[in-house]
Amino acid sequence: MSPSEVTAVVVTRGGYDISEVIESLAAFREVIVWDNSERKNLKVFGRYAEIGIPRGVVYTQDDDVIVDAVAVCAAYQPGVIVANSSPQHREINAPFYRDGIAPIGWGSVFDARLIDVLDGWERDDLFLRECDRVFTALNKVKFIEVPFGNLPRATAPDRMWRERRHLDDLAAIRGRILRRGVTA
Repeated sequence: MSPSEVTAVVVTRGGYDISEVIESLAAFREVIVWDNSERKNLKVFGRYAEIGIPRGVVYTQDDDVIVDAVAVCAAYQPGVIVANSSPQHREINAPFYRDGIAPIGWGSVFDARLIDVLDGWERDDLFLRECDRVFTALNKVKFIEVPFGNLPRATAPDRMWRERRHLDDLAAIRGRILRRGVTA
């Protein structure tokens, strides 16, 4: 699928210059930024708040990475989350992504309607942070490998993956998914 037919959505907490990320998405029909420092702080869920408006096909990535987004869009499949990830990351983190939960921040493309699986979930702090996990666990995911480069801030101490609570939150959201009787 051509990026000119796709809406790109980036969520940010603010405090960083993301102009390089936005410039890298120039080929898209529309680029929307949910900036939690300027709007209601929905954390990661901000990406889904924007997708909730009917948009057809959506591309998303994190605010600290430059991705070959055209290549990600070219891999689009209806009804599937196409998620970019390096084989090394999947191998190292296999214990954390064993049950359909997948990272989508290095570039993902999917039908906007797939976010319907998030309806009815309590919008508490845990869900707002870990909604990507719910989204991927409840949809079919296909991994691809296309070039991406992390920006220097991707390893900053304030990034979610560096927080002490990160793995505890992953376990807690996985527990919620299982309690709902949903398996990936």
